[in-house]
Amino acid sequence: MFNLIIFLGCFFILLFSTFTIVNLPFISFFSSYDFSGADSIEVISKNFFFTIGFFSGNLQIPAVILSAIVLKPRLSFFFISTYLLLGFSGVPIFYFGGGTEYFSQPSAGYVLAFLPLVFFISNLCWRKDQERFLFNSSYVFSISLIGLLIMHFGGIIYAFVANFNFNTSFYRLFEIYFAIPFFSQFLLIGVVSVIGANFNRYKTALLKRYQKFIAKLYKASSRGQMMIKKRLPVKK
Repeated sequence: MFNLIIFLGCFFILLFSTFTIVNLPFISFFSSYDFSGADSIEVISKNFFFTIGFFSGNLQIPAVILSAIVLKPRLSFFFISTYLLLGFSGVPIFYFGGGTEYFSQPSAGYVLAFLPLVFFISNLCWRKDQERFLFNSSYVFSISLIGLLIMHFGGIIYAFVANFNFNTSFYRLFEIYFAIPFFSQFLLIGVVSVIGANFNRYKTALLKRYQKFIAKLYKASSRGQMMIKKRLPVKK
């Protein structure tokens, strides 16, 4: 029941973050991209070495990573699989809509890469030594960062091969899909890692207290006392 509540909460957060547009900072080094015609990008400073500014983006990727941290591997994989099945079946829960025609969107590769992303993060975070892995914000952050890079690799390759048929410069795709949003994603993943690791710590502590409380109630109940007496050795 508790996992179901977390599952539904993560789904709500994912939907909310997908359609919430905010201004996020970016730093792009050695950028050759012309930002003058981009309405979603505001340049503050630009020279040969770097470009600093803001871009309009959503919080979908940090929400996906948060779900991979707080949900166990099988449940997190089921969570993203459900999200993808609903989206590609026609429910408009992706940023640009839904349905099978979404495969023609350049960002479809990123959506598909959510599966290996959550599989990688969740399996490496949910290991036996929870104090060392699941509750360790630094470890969770480093694993999430590696997962983010894996997702970007798959997303850019998909956009380059499937959607643009090699007619668009790979370096330009790299700037648009990786170089511009990466700085903000790096910061957001740091925040998400701290939230996720501490949430898991408090959730585990709360569940242990709940189990102890139920055990005490069971022992105090008449049925529990009868069961305990039956298990006691009979004196001869």
